[in-house]
Amino acid sequence: LWEGGLPKDKLDDAKYLAKMRSNADKAGTDLFLLMSGALDASKEKREASSVRISKSFDRASQLGAPLVRVFLKAPGTDPKIGLTASVEALKPLADEAAKKNLIIAIEPGASELSQKGAFLAKVATKLNHPALKLMPDFGKLKDNVYKGTEAMLPQTITVSCKMHSFDKDGNQPDFDYPRLMKMIKQSKYKGILAIEWEGSALKPIPGVKASKKLIEQSLKSS
Repeated sequence: LWEGGLPKDKLDDAKYLAKMRSNADKAGTDLFLLMSGALDASKEKREASSVRISKSFDRASQLGAPLVRVFLKAPGTDPKIGLTASVEALKPLADEAAKKNLIIAIEPGASELSQKGAFLAKVATKLNHPALKLMPDFGKLKDNVYKGTEAMLPQTITVSCKMHSFDKDGNQPDFDYPRLMKMIKQSKYKGILAIEWEGSALKPIPGVKASKKLIEQSLKSS
């Protein structure tokens, strides 16, 4: 679930969240992930943004979603400074998440440094917290999607399989899916491959089905 797609006036409505969880259970749907916003790791803004993320923890708990997606806005362009600031900002949030039996899944994006998989891998490694993991998103890794994904995989908790379009053979022109699936298959990762269809040529349901087909074919060929 993406918080931005839910009614703003219902985000903290306990009855609404309980009804959503009940509907999901009846439909056999696993609400495994709640997508929150960005944590600004700068000293000036980290406290305020941490409060917003903390509210997402409460919503996730009510929904029964064990993972909370968070963007990391690492300050500046110096990796060493950004790394230190990120770890300092994430530590108390990870502690809070652990107390609520939740796991933070950091997705690439929000700043120049955090668009790089290698940087996020360093953050997760240095923090070394059981409630802080990574979430590769093929469309948000701006340095190199293959190197970035590979760097993140040892600390990955879930994967966002981005899709924008398909060619005449059903392949995704933006990403080499057989290469990505082979990389994932050869790693120790055994979690969910989440389909994220963002194209316009197909409507959502056909787009998701075409995405699923490509992922399955890529896994078989890898």
